[in-house]
Amino acid sequence: MSQYSNRSVVMIGLIIFFFIFTLTQIPIAKASVSWMDDFNDESLDDWIVTRGVFSAEKQTLWAYGSESRISNRAYHICNITAGKWRFDILVRHEWLWDYHPPSIRFMVSSLNDLDWQGYVVDFYTIYRSTGDVFAVYLRKHTTTWAYISHYEFDRPSSGWQDVEIIRESNGHIKILLNSTEIIDAIDTSINESKYFAFDTEDCVQTVFDPATHTDSFVRAKESPMLDNIIVYETPGTTALIRSMILIITCATAGIITILYCRDELSQRR
Repeated sequence: MSQYSNRSVVMIGLIIFFFIFTLTQIPIAKASVSWMDDFNDESLDDWIVTRGVFSAEKQTLWAYGSESRISNRAYHICNITAGKWRFDILVRHEWLWDYHPPSIRFMVSSLNDLDWQGYVVDFYTIYRSTGDVFAVYLRKHTTTWAYISHYEFDRPSSGWQDVEIIRESNGHIKILLNSTEIIDAIDTSINESKYFAFDTEDCVQTVFDPATHTDSFVRAKESPMLDNIIVYETPGTTALIRSMILIITCATAGIITILYCRDELSQRR
């Protein structure tokens, strides 16, 4: 090969190297925000309430319902199956949990209460003779309910909690509470998503009136609340493969350039 052709090949190799190196710097595989809601506008325009009554007047999502003690449920369109669901939830330890605790449903397939699939994270206060404990449960619903994992604290919990739910495309699920990982599980039985939901009971407690020998309902101080929701989407397989192809091509171009430069030096000697 002539000296001229060697130099031409080297120049072409260098051009390819720097061009592809530039492409690999493009952030094509970073997670992106799918949707978010901090309720500062006190609006529920993007929410679908199927049960009970919700409000955002306190710049948070909460249910005030009625004395019927029904559960309240609000949905937001969300088709993310791999990514991060982050939010703040207010847990009340003083409550009497006669029905069910506040819960988050993610990767929900339908608004139909009788025919749906999805994952559910429950926030329990468990009453025991040795003392109350706080627990977070991860369950799923397909044709029936199924337990996946849970974590218990040796103390009751009250107040705002920062929660992160992370799910990878291979079914790996992690839950972090106030930046501490509490649940690490794998489940691959659900692979579609249409909604994200907040499910909570009405803000009432049962009180026995000895004068009338009847039960009456009184409102608790605050209902469970939801705020600062941010949902991130993890890049799909296509984006990751494209990134790997660019990196491999870049490395190949660099190797070719080095080999031709070495050949050029050998011929000069």
